[in-house]
Amino acid sequence: MICLDNTDTLEGGASVDAVVDFTVHGLVGGVFANLAQGQLSNTDPSVLYTATAAISVVSVVFVNTHNAAVTVNLYLDPANAGTPRRMIPKNLSLAAGYSMHFDGQRLTILDTDGNIKIKIGYPSGSTVQIVNYENGAVATGTTIMPCDNSVPQKTEGDQYMSLSITPKNASNKLMIDVVFVFGSSLSAGSTVGIALFQDDIAGALAGVMEAVVGANNPVTVNFKHFMVAGTASSTTFKVRAGHGIEGTLTLNGVNGNQLFEGTMASSMTITEFAA
Repeated sequence: MICLDNTDTLEGGASVDAVVDFTVHGLVGGVFANLAQGQLSNTDPSVLYTATAAISVVSVVFVNTHNAAVTVNLYLDPANAGTPRRMIPKNLSLAAGYSMHFDGQRLTILDTDGNIKIKIGYPSGSTVQIVNYENGAVATGTTIMPCDNSVPQKTEGDQYMSLSITPKNASNKLMIDVVFVFGSSLSAGSTVGIALFQDDIAGALAGVMEAVVGANNPVTVNFKHFMVAGTASSTTFKVRAGHGIEGTLTLNGVNGNQLFEGTMASSMTITEFAA
């Protein structure tokens, strides 16, 4: 929230004239209202809104309608005294079709599809984005994943799921939640290894072992892995699994056959949290 006193001004500007739409919304007498709207000038800064009484601005939105990137600025000028103070990063770049949403603390930039590209000012631990993969189709594999005291390798077991994410900030945290539903051709007492891998890294990030309860009996395994993102580029997580000895593993079914017509599904969910 941006608190304005009487005669305070919100000011802004852009590197290209009349191509960035702006709207200013606030509380007037306890009612949300559109306070100002128009297009940013390349005379930077220019007045966007002048308060005629103490008022709370709850959002400022800039939308770049140009066919190329435009830099934008937003200021508060107390009593319109000619000393505007910046409220967002200097010369913030908005790609063509992108929009900026600012509430006085939190700044979000959305792409042309409404996906979040940047989030600034959100409390540590707040959710930045969630991506999910879910599949109830049957898949089978026979590649062994040794169930011993060694780190599972990307050549062991068979790959059953993958999911990509592009973290918004390399310092943010990622939680990868895996649900793995399977049936085994082996008898009770055998063991299945299930492991999480990233990109082309040889060793697993995390892994679990699950005892087979009996031939062709479905088992559901859930495990999580929490980590620093470490990158702001696209990264892919993969789930591989296999018996510790020779046998056939069936994803989302038993004996190579589906159960519950695909509603019994395995999944991966990745949640990004602000650092």
